[in-house]
Amino acid sequence: MGTGFAGKTALITGAGRGIGRAIALGLADAGAGLILLARSAGQLDETRAMLLGRGTGAGRIRVVAADPGDEEQRGRAARTAIDDLFELSRIQSPRPTAAPASAWRSYAASQRRTGAACAS
Repeated sequence: MGTGFAGKTALITGAGRGIGRAIALGLADAGAGLILLARSAGQLDETRAMLLGRGTGAGRIRVVAADPGDEEQRGRAARTAIDDLFELSRIQSPRPTAAPASAWRSYAASQRRTGAACAS
């Protein structure tokens, strides 16, 4: 498939099934690195296995299981996703090490609204 997303990293919420899984498969086919986020670790493992079976390199896939309704899990997921975005995108700028809780809540809320985010 195309390489329109080569060198990009996508954070996909709801990646364990349905539309989120379909988006993950399509973006991987287009060359994107992926951070998969969903509540069910089992469903995320299934999506990861599908991606690996289609030839996506293991190093291009990160999995984060978290319930967005739980504030602690949401914060952990946001911090993990940001760290992974920096790592997968190979950005050399300093990583954020601390942010106010309101910043994490805002980030998590934006991800729930959009479903996916891309970083270069």
